[in-house]
Amino acid sequence: MNIKQRTWHFIFLAIATIAVYYHTLDVPFYLDDFSSIQENPLIYNWQGFSQLWNYAPLRIVGYLSFALNYYVGKFDYMGYHLINISIHFLVGFTLYLFI
Repeated sequence: MNIKQRTWHFIFLAIATIAVYYHTLDVPFYLDDFSSIQENPLIYNWQGFSQLWNYAPLRIVGYLSFALNYYVGKFDYMGYHLINISIHFLVGFTLYLFI
């Protein structure tokens, strides 16, 4: 497969990811977002990776993204959704490369 084909695959994956998740950008926090983000002092008093690991080793990537999102935009939910969409795209792209 040549670079031109891979580029088109990359573009298609980006468009598909945006198409699937775009509607979430203006959705406020709900369900477990309150306990995982807004009511979780670990997110807004983050002290480092070991603290995240001790709290939730299986969800360290998620909680790390929550902590970094809070650092950048506090509780602006659009930033959380943009990072989530980016993570989904990167996982899809990694899976594409793996296959």
